[in-house]
Amino acid sequence: MKDTFIGESSPAIALRREKLDELRRANGIDSEAELSRIIGVSPTTLWRISRGDVAPSPGFIARTLLAFPHSKFETLFEVVDRAALAVAS
Repeated sequence: MKDTFIGESSPAIALRREKLDELRRANGIDSEAELSRIIGVSPTTLWRISRGDVAPSPGFIARTLLAFPHSKFETLFEVVDRAALAVAS
């Protein structure tokens, strides 16, 4: 399966990394490696999604929401228009 790069289409789903970091700390998850293990992805995948290089897959979204069951989709993810962001930059 081909990676979906955020720049290829819009709109896209993006990870709200600052919210994920807040939840990580609040739940006593000490490291990025531990967080990636809990979500079920490699640290590299987590880093690429966090930077916006790759859109989160449905599986990543589902595993992240399962890892933090009291969080809502809109807390951890947002829908963004990458074309509009590119024009504004």
